[in-house]
Amino acid sequence: MRHATLPPERRRGWRLGNTPGAGAVMDLSCHDASVVNALLGTKALESSAITVSQGGWQSEADDASSAFIRYENDVLVGLHDSFTSPTPERTSKSTATRAASRPTTS
Repeated sequence: MRHATLPPERRRGWRLGNTPGAGAVMDLSCHDASVVNALLGTKALESSAITVSQGGWQSEADDASSAFIRYENDVLVGLHDSFTSPTPERTSKSTATRAASRPTTS
């Protein structure tokens, strides 16, 4: 899932300021994860993420993030969200493959 935009100056305030709760993860990624959780209807088991500040503004808040979340049944979801893209984009793509049989240990 990808959500990229460049908010106009008037909408950057708390999103990209230095206040608690600001940044791409708290404003965009949390909603993406909520949609994925509802679609899959299974539990997230683990996640890994990285955030950066790439914009030309002075801010301690993250303005871009990438994350991977592993759900039950070995479903892997990738998220990318940013406030640094001058061309707004919101996409989601599903690719399903049947997992190869795994050897069992006795």
